[in-house]
Amino acid sequence: MYILFLGCILIACDNSSQLPELDLMSKGIPLKLRAPEGAEVSSKDMGVFKDVTIRNGEDFYIQITGGQKFQNDEKLRKDEELKTIQSLANFSRIVQEDDNGFVFEKKRGDDLSYDFRRIRIQGEEEYVFQAGLIGKFSLEAVQQMFEATAR
Repeated sequence: MYILFLGCILIACDNSSQLPELDLMSKGIPLKLRAPEGAEVSSKDMGVFKDVTIRNGEDFYIQITGGQKFQNDEKLRKDEELKTIQSLANFSRIVQEDDNGFVFEKKRGDDLSYDFRRIRIQGEEEYVFQAGLIGKFSLEAVQQMFEATAR
C-alpha cells in the first residue's frame, strides 16, 4: 500500500514538471505556474481582490485569489491557513505539506475528496491557490495541481 501511494506521489510530481509554463501577467497577476496545454484561463477583478481560474478538463482546476497581503512571511501565512482548514467540519487529514502550502483530505460521510492551499507573497500582494470550488478531486489530481503551483 505504501509503495502504491509513493508511486502515485512520484507520478503526480513528474507529470506536473512536464507541463508547460503558464504566465498569468496578462490576467493581472505577476505569477507563473505549470498547466496543461490549452488550459482555459479566466479572471475577474473584484475591486479589493482578483480571482483567476485555470481549467483543463475535470481534473485540473486551479483557483487563485490575490489581494493585499496580511503577512510578510509565507510560512506563517500558510500556518494560519492550515489552522483555518483544520477547523472545518469536513477536514480529515493533511496529506502533504511544505513551507508555503499543503494538500488535505476532506471527508463527508464515506465520501472523500481532496484540496490544497498554496500561499505566495510578492511585494504588497498575497496569492492563495486552491482547487476549483466546483468539483470533486482525486488525490492524484490535487497533487498534480499542488506541484504545478510550486516555484
